[in-house]
Amino acid sequence: MTEPIPAYGFKPETDRSYLVFCPEHGGWHVGEWWTVDGPGRWVLACDAGVDLTVSHVLELPADPITVSVTIAWSLARQVTAAGRA
Repeated sequence: MTEPIPAYGFKPETDRSYLVFCPEHGGWHVGEWWTVDGPGRWVLACDAGVDLTVSHVLELPADPITVSVTIAWSLARQVTAAGRA
């Protein structure tokens, strides 16, 4: 999965973290599908006491540093190109 997919109908694996988009919580977070105390709900990976309302899901990148550098490089190219226009 390389593009965000709608959370509706997505079947997450338990014991796995995902990047989840939560408009009501300000954007992207690392979340988990929590089934310990019920049928299942999205929670913050760092605090299972915080429920998330998820609209889209993405798998976590294998190497977050590489992804961050790629995004920064892409943004720098866009800014440079905009300055030339």
